[in-house]
Amino acid sequence: MSDLQTAPPLEAMAAATRLATARPDPYAARTARAAAASPLLKLADADPDAAKAVAEMRSAVRALPPRQDDAAAVLAGRRMPPTRTDGLFDDVSLRVVPYDYTGTNGGNARMYPDRETGMLSLSGKSGHIEGGLSGQVAGTCWVGTTVYSDGARPVRCAPLLNWQASWSLSVAGVPDGFFGADPWASARGGVQIQAYDGNGPVSALESREVFNQDKRGAPGADWDTNSGSDSGTPSNMNIWFDLPAGAPRWVNVLAYLDLNAAYTGAFNVAAASAGLEVKVVWIVVDWQP
Repeated sequence: MSDLQTAPPLEAMAAATRLATARPDPYAARTARAAAASPLLKLADADPDAAKAVAEMRSAVRALPPRQDDAAAVLAGRRMPPTRTDGLFDDVSLRVVPYDYTGTNGGNARMYPDRETGMLSLSGKSGHIEGGLSGQVAGTCWVGTTVYSDGARPVRCAPLLNWQASWSLSVAGVPDGFFGADPWASARGGVQIQAYDGNGPVSALESREVFNQDKRGAPGADWDTNSGSDSGTPSNMNIWFDLPAGAPRWVNVLAYLDLNAAYTGAFNVAAASAGLEVKVVWIVVDWQP
């Protein structure tokens, strides 16, 4: 197999780099609610006492320093959960490190796929936080293995994965214009497996969302924070595809991270920080009869 291409063409990867599900756009809802609140805010501006209260709250929100959270740092030095070996079949091929290739989708999250260790590490910060980016922070990365046979045959593939995640979500301030939308922060991540040829996917995209956290509220001029962590081992992530004689197929194990922080800056602020680490212990290649 030394003359085989050991990674799928990048144009074949487009389908795999999408997140498992689309996030609703928080800004569209905020714009509609802000428009509805505008007449009420104008009435408040006409009253000197109300206008003063609005100005004081907006000044307090603007004075809030950025959050210093780094949820990804919480994962440093932690040990992965124990490896599970139940549910495996006999007489299968196990692909282990080093894997054949790695890749990323070019997202704005920090991504570090490592073929030598099988680690997929992602982290990011969004919103009013030290080092945070504006709006959505997301990315997908993967390791993969090349599957080849001299004879045509169906194949089942499944990964053994361990994952651990940490997050910190914070909101502060009051609803937009005092009557509109609350600030909002979110973080989610997951793992996937899919097989490809030179033209794109040849199997279903098997996906597991491993964590999904939201923080909404308007606590006033102090931060309200939801921080946490979790870990686990997804099961039954099987894909099937037909392998032609003498033609390679590529099987990717992917991890994705998606953060959002929606706020006005005038009436409220929000911040999101999260990290996800996935250890690809092995990839089962099960030659079907």
